[in-house]
Amino acid sequence: MSISGPGSERRAFLVFVVLAVVATIGVIVWMRPEPAERGAADSPRSSTQQTEQTAPEIAPERKARKKPKKRKAEPVDFSSLAPPELGTGPGGLSGDGDSSSMPRHRMTVTLTSTGPIGYIAMVIPTDTKHNGDKEYVAGSRWSLSTMVYGPPDYIAIFAQGGYDGRQVHCTVTVDGRVTASRSTEGPYGTIWCQG
Repeated sequence: MSISGPGSERRAFLVFVVLAVVATIGVIVWMRPEPAERGAADSPRSSTQQTEQTAPEIAPERKARKKPKKRKAEPVDFSSLAPPELGTGPGGLSGDGDSSSMPRHRMTVTLTSTGPIGYIAMVIPTDTKHNGDKEYVAGSRWSLSTMVYGPPDYIAIFAQGGYDGRQVHCTVTVDGRVTASRSTEGPYGTIWCQG
């Protein structure tokens, strides 16, 4: 049987609609619940009875949880993390108290150059006034004298020479004894002076 001819588009549309309706009914029948499931859903009990029976029980109030005890922090040894060129010194600082309770020393650091020194950066861990600093030195000489505590090393200072190769020289003295003396070399040469 051919669908072509007058009104064939209308007939094709009707055939499509009939097939779609049959497919939909087939899916509904195939997806319907099993007889055991239908029996529970079609039972004469009202939906309110079913809700009352299956309503969850309200849980009793929970007891307040005890807060966990705070653990005391254990001391950490950071000496293995220090770069080898910095050195650790004999004993180092324990970190258990104020550094000013340790032996005190007069430390002086001096930088000299033939021109402006420029930017410097330093760390003085046991100095209560200048423990970490950076500054610009416009002159050709710079010096800092302060009290430090405990065992060495007391200062680490960084400086850089000029573009023209001019040197920057660093000297660290502790209680009048020279503990470090270094100079930059070449254009933009750097020094890490520690003592």
